[in-house]
Amino acid sequence: MKKQILSHSTTIILIIMLILFSISYAILIPIIFRPFYYCAVKILNIEKESGYSFKVIREAYDDVMNFIWHGDEFKTGTLLFSEEGKSHFKDCVPLFWLDLWVCIVSFVYILVYFILIKLNKLEMKKYKGFHPLFYAGAIVISLVVIISLISIINFDLVFKAFHNIFFHGKENWVFDEETDEIINILPKKFMALCAAWIGIHIFAFDIFGIIYGIKKRKMSEENKENDLVSELDLEGN
Repeated sequence: MKKQILSHSTTIILIIMLILFSISYAILIPIIFRPFYYCAVKILNIEKESGYSFKVIREAYDDVMNFIWHGDEFKTGTLLFSEEGKSHFKDCVPLFWLDLWVCIVSFVYILVYFILIKLNKLEMKKYKGFHPLFYAGAIVISLVVIISLISIINFDLVFKAFHNIFFHGKENWVFDEETDEIINILPKKFMALCAAWIGIHIFAFDIFGIIYGIKKRKMSEENKENDLVSELDLEGN
């Protein structure tokens, strides 16, 4: 049975899905895996700087996560919160869930295609001999490098730009530590740690994609050379 070669549009969609998966997966860990935050509390010395015990910090954080992921009543443990602060976390709910669904959908999409390719039902289209993983990796790493350089120079600029994009027209993300004490346990350095984690994991995933793409291109060229030599040998005989 002849294998079907992916069309240009399907290949572009696959590249987009690879990009979305690498980004959404990296983001998902800090927002869904609670031990990440618990470890950050110790690493960043949040207990000492906030003046709250680890028990108080963990209870407040867990309440917020339960609100976002389980739809529980909004609470912040024993810490104070305002209606403005509550509304900001309410705005975060669809974004958190969007990231989760993007990760799941893109993963399933990629998995189906790679299974079909392994079963010899499909053949991957290559541009200039490079696998789609190469292009997905190159695009994402370029973005990560640019954003990382800007963050190193001025993290506040990136932090504000992020909130202005995803919470356009709203200012409820600007917390008052007196009325929304939760901000004392979610300092900017924790956000910077999350950004670093996300950047490193995206970088690692997409470096693999680039290396894999280069390796596949090299193998393809070698196979073509071997086929050409075989044809010449047959003609000589």
